[in-house]
Amino acid sequence: MDSTTWLDSDFSNLKLKYAVGVDGLSLPLVLLTAFLGLISVLISWRIDLRPKEYFAWLLVLETSLLGVFSALDFVLFFVFWEIELVPMYFLISVWGSGNRVYSAWKYVLYTFFGSALMLVGILTLGFTTETFDIRELARIGDIHDAIIPT
Repeated sequence: MDSTTWLDSDFSNLKLKYAVGVDGLSLPLVLLTAFLGLISVLISWRIDLRPKEYFAWLLVLETSLLGVFSALDFVLFFVFWEIELVPMYFLISVWGSGNRVYSAWKYVLYTFFGSALMLVGILTLGFTTETFDIRELARIGDIHDAIIPT
């Protein structure tokens, strides 16, 4: 696990941290992502259309997915989640098949609107509990009363 303060503000108790690590839940996902990334490279070795760009976008996608699965801060998780949209758009729209540009935009729109809802949830959780740290939120335990007072 690695953690450092990413952004600190004077007007709030909130600190954004660059915190990454793996646990029993994320380790299989990290290993599976690395394995599927290797398989993706091997399967696409014969890409003829702009192979340098293809493998660069594939590497950015792999990095963002590993970031999603190893993030220990919800804001960092969200940043990696959004970074994933860019390479997926190009991989689908340039190297996809069928109606690929339409499919790429549809993917981006669905993911963007889902991300907007996820951002509302992350911000609500963070400002209510005064932390975005996933480990700290796990230590807090039941936060239902903090979010929805009874």
